[in-house]
Amino acid sequence: MTTPSRTDLDWPGLLLQPDDQGSIRSLFKALWESSVDAMALSDREGTVLAVNPAYCDLYGYDESEVVGRSFAVIFPPEFREQAEEEYRRYFTDAVDPRGVEAAVRHRDGEDRLVDVRYTFLEQDGERRAMVSVIRDVTERARAQRAERELMHAKDQLLLTISHDLRTPLTAIRGHAQLLLRRLHAVKGSDSRLTDSAEQIVQTASRMTDMIEALLDATRVRGDAIPLHRRQVDLVDVARHAIENQPDARDRERIVLKGPRPVVGLWDETRLLRVVDNLLSNALKYSPSYEPVIIAVSRQEAAGEVRAVLRVTDAGVGIPESEIDRIFDPFYRGTNVGVDVPGSGIGLAGVRQIVEMHDGCVSVASREGEGAVFTVYLPAGMRE
Repeated sequence: MTTPSRTDLDWPGLLLQPDDQGSIRSLFKALWESSVDAMALSDREGTVLAVNPAYCDLYGYDESEVVGRSFAVIFPPEFREQAEEEYRRYFTDAVDPRGVEAAVRHRDGEDRLVDVRYTFLEQDGERRAMVSVIRDVTERARAQRAERELMHAKDQLLLTISHDLRTPLTAIRGHAQLLLRRLHAVKGSDSRLTDSAEQIVQTASRMTDMIEALLDATRVRGDAIPLHRRQVDLVDVARHAIENQPDARDRERIVLKGPRPVVGLWDETRLLRVVDNLLSNALKYSPSYEPVIIAVSRQEAAGEVRAVLRVTDAGVGIPESEIDRIFDPFYRGTNVGVDVPGSGIGLAGVRQIVEMHDGCVSVASREGEGAVFTVYLPAGMRE
């Protein structure tokens, strides 16, 4: 095989002076042999011209067993013909292949998944050979599959628990409401009994909302949640979320900024769940003497109007390395003690509901210095 001259060989970045050829060849040989990624050189017919040691390790073949043969030897027999046809298209039709993941087979029969990147060697403007760089991603694929299976199992568990709790909770709330109506109808009834019945109704309603949030957490990944949009004032939603906090001392800690209405076409029930989750987290992870600030405003830029809801606390904050994962389902910060209750689905639900409204949510935080969660919702708003 004649080595093309530098002017004929289009290998970007390879600019050699004649007296440098020997040292550069040695450098490339060292790179080829020491690479942790499998590498193969094959001609336009798919015949393997060279492989590096990592290639032999990946597929279990000796160099002499693959050089001079079709590259498709590494594929399961039923896929070899298809792989060869696709390969030839890269040359005859000048197809530009992107990196692909492919199922291949080790010599011992074990199936592997590899990530392949390609580049071409050209001579006189024509593709003459291909260099393939191959990385084994089997373990990564297995880990991803295991994660999906675990997520599915969690979803099924949440569905089962939610459905099992819904029926008795509905009965409790119904009986408490009946008792409350009868107490109101009786003159001179004990106010303590009335207060207790009202507390049962409120608690049961809150638990029902929590169950619906669990159900949403399982449905949301399949985009199966219908939104019931109507004109909603986000300031009113924030007020209701404050009123929903069960502890009177917590309610007193919350400072609401934004008295003017900020109205849009949104699903009120689910937006209430968003604000309630953000407030509950802010209160839970902040010292009892620190205020939690919730601010509602509207912004207009480039002709677009959006609502902005911002919840600020002075709590434990979020480690910088975990910011990108804080909205993942079932993820909880490593700086949160095991004695702090939580399921890890609240913020995941916040993000999903906001995104279903075509909005977005972000967080700014430093560990030990609190956090600021900001929700942006598109408008269609009016004052």
